[in-house]
Amino acid sequence: MPYSYYDETHAKSRKDSCTNNVHPDVILDADEALRNILGRLTKLEDEVAPIKTENKELKKRNGYLESQHRQDLAKIKKQNAEICTLKARLDKLEKPKKDSHNSNTPPSKEDIAASEERKRTKSLREPSGKKSGGQPGHKGSTLQREERADFYVEVPLDNCPDCGEDLSNVSGIQKMTRQMIDINFPAPVITQYSILEKVCPNCGHTV
Repeated sequence: MPYSYYDETHAKSRKDSCTNNVHPDVILDADEALRNILGRLTKLEDEVAPIKTENKELKKRNGYLESQHRQDLAKIKKQNAEICTLKARLDKLEKPKKDSHNSNTPPSKEDIAASEERKRTKSLREPSGKKSGGQPGHKGSTLQREERADFYVEVPLDNCPDCGEDLSNVSGIQKMTRQMIDINFPAPVITQYSILEKVCPNCGHTV
């Protein structure tokens, strides 16, 4: 019959066109098909693993670059503020306000505030908030007295400063001593002056 002949001829033709005697429309065994799928998945995972690692490194580097970018922006902002401040100071120095000292403006028309600001001495040091002078806990130092002097000089007291009486023949006692240090390189020369105290025989005053 024509119908049966066509089916047999068609089936034979499709079978001959297959390789390894496996029909293309025939589904393989389920276990074998699953193994094939798992093998392909494993292969894909092996191919994806390096990409995941690289992606992780790229994310880490991107985070670092973003952090650096934020720091750079903050630094640039700070520098711009400093530049504006310096420009303002430079303009003030290059183009000072007109007054009687740098222009023909008479003192009577001069700005009082500008005049006071010019007269006031400004210090470049920033205030520390502490009181002036030595701070608590600061170890002070003073010039110490030398035990030995190179020269000894008695300061004469020949006349009474109260009445003018002659005291050259009146004996006296040492009232106090003072030292004057002269730096005479390489060694200092120390002179000690003894100041006498006498009793005036005329007025009885101790001088």
